[in-house]
Amino acid sequence: MGAANLAIHIGKPMRLLLVSKREQTKALFQNMVASNQLLALDEVNLDEVGEKVKNSSLPTLLVITEQRLDKAMVAQIQRWQSDLPAHQFSILFFLKSQDLKNIPDVINANYFDYALEPVSEHDCQVRIALAIERLFREEAFNLIGQRDTLTGLLGRLAFLERGRALFASAERDQITLSCVMLSLDDVSFSGNSLPETEQGKILLSVSEILEKRQRDTDLLCRYRENIFCILAVNMRTTHLYTFMDDLALAVQSQNYMVKGHPLQISIGATNKLGLTLDAMLRQTEAALLESIKKGNNAITVQSEASELETNRRAV
Repeated sequence: MGAANLAIHIGKPMRLLLVSKREQTKALFQNMVASNQLLALDEVNLDEVGEKVKNSSLPTLLVITEQRLDKAMVAQIQRWQSDLPAHQFSILFFLKSQDLKNIPDVINANYFDYALEPVSEHDCQVRIALAIERLFREEAFNLIGQRDTLTGLLGRLAFLERGRALFASAERDQITLSCVMLSLDDVSFSGNSLPETEQGKILLSVSEILEKRQRDTDLLCRYRENIFCILAVNMRTTHLYTFMDDLALAVQSQNYMVKGHPLQISIGATNKLGLTLDAMLRQTEAALLESIKKGNNAITVQSEASELETNRRAV
């Protein structure tokens, strides 16, 4: 394979792990990743793969080149297949023809695909694109059982599981992580402020507004009955304020009426990473509670610059 720029087009973030001895091959994949910001590349040794996958919040494709598919390698792949879930991890192996006899020992549609060397640049691109598509399909199947039944958003448990992995990645890579909670203050399944059918309509409508503003790298969930939560990476403080103002305007522009007055919302947020995701969520909930107390569509932020800052938004 020559060192060319492969245009792999994907619509959501993922990680590539590359095991290769050849500098030319490494340069090829570095160029490919440089053309797509949603791809992250790590050059690894075989003994690092398991921990890398377990510590990543992203679906991971392992590409192995210039390696023999011998008995030791077969045993290693079988261990990965046993330990790592199909929706999180897949392997693309570039192997020599003499190793084809070992394929039956590791072939698994959910985990393993191969291409015979030498592999042209075009074939490399096609194989990687197919492997990525298959990996995302497995992830989509896995998510079906983790969704909120009313809105289709991530449920709280799935959100916390993915959020902790995202938090660990942000802490490790020293990137900004923001947490935003939006409360529909007049909508409560335990109260009588709205008939249940109206509650459902409002929750669905707001969830659609949030989904349209969710970036590929964000996590969004229905956190509680009337509260939505977003984890957003690489969002500067100024962008965070703009993002929250836009959310408030979008929700209020729908003119939802509750008990004869426009729906009241509250927003709380923080970009203070803290020690754990749970601590970050508690900070966000404290900011949200402050907004609820203030009323009038308030927005409260706990930021690195100030402990607590509240603004009222009469939208």
